[in-house]
Amino acid sequence: MPQGLWWKKMGLLDNGQLRSAAMKLHARMHYCNQQVIFLTQRMIQDSENALATSTTFEDNTMEWEMEMAYDALRDIDDLLVLDFRCASRFVNIGKLAQAAGCPWDVFLESYMSGRNSALANDTCVAAKRRELVLAAAKGIDGLEQLYQHLVHKIDANDLLFFKVALLALNGVTAVGQFAWSDYVVPVMTPVTTTPPPTFVAQVFDIYNGSHPGGL
Repeated sequence: MPQGLWWKKMGLLDNGQLRSAAMKLHARMHYCNQQVIFLTQRMIQDSENALATSTTFEDNTMEWEMEMAYDALRDIDDLLVLDFRCASRFVNIGKLAQAAGCPWDVFLESYMSGRNSALANDTCVAAKRRELVLAAAKGIDGLEQLYQHLVHKIDANDLLFFKVALLALNGVTAVGQFAWSDYVVPVMTPVTTTPPPTFVAQVFDIYNGSHPGGL
């Protein structure tokens, strides 16, 4: 079944399952988001400490901070392919976003570009750390934007039943109007030929009498 059709079917028959999958996704996103917040705060603190002690940012960068930055990217990558149960099938954030019509391709291209660039950066430890944290922040922020789009689409599904009922009612109304005007009315009031008024015949006779040749 095409993803778009599956999304409409689920939205019409079991929208709660879509909402449940979105809630599970957001719970997983919360942990990644806390990682990125911690890494960002530590990076700011190390920058301030470097200025205060006249040292370099690289001197204040610990090995465990670099490892945590790698872990944050790995967790985001895992989240992108993590399956969540939705009714009778398992779906990940990519399948849900594509089925709902969310800008998944735009997000994935942006995130992968920043991630690959950060991993390939070998200029120095300080620059690599900044790029890793920035890539992780871009990934989790993009996932949050996708989640908001997804919630909006799920909320819109609540109106699907009303839209289907309205479409069916309009169809029945159109068919009824056609049947009434083209079939019922002609049977109830058949068309008859009305004879011309008497004065029309009298005028015709007078005209013929004054003109023996007729018309």
